[in-house]
Amino acid sequence: MNIYVNKEHMILFGIIALFGCANQVDYFGNQINLHQTPISLKSIDRDEIDEDIFYLTFIENNASGYGKLAVQKKKAFASYMNIIMDQYDYVGYIVVDIIPDNLFLENRYIYEVRYTKSEAEFDKWNQRYKN
Repeated sequence: MNIYVNKEHMILFGIIALFGCANQVDYFGNQINLHQTPISLKSIDRDEIDEDIFYLTFIENNASGYGKLAVQKKKAFASYMNIIMDQYDYVGYIVVDIIPDNLFLENRYIYEVRYTKSEAEFDKWNQRYKN
């Protein structure tokens, strides 16, 4: 049996090995361990037009939607939201959209989040998304 491996296969294998074996860190410089914490914040981008809208890129564990991992994911997500609210002086947030952004074998999602500086502003935005 002859196995033929061309240059493109070798390059693809090299890229997968490089990204798969590299130690990854989250937005805050901590090691990413999706078996321990099922969601990890990778990047934060602020909207160019509305400074209260952020695009948060998360890497998630494949099984994070089920059972105990789902609870851990909700807690970790709330913790990230609280850190960002404290850092930028917000009192609330609304997740506007979740966009899949899968790269290679990573489960990446971009969360569009609208932060608010007062409860009245939160109520206004929350009512807008309910209608």
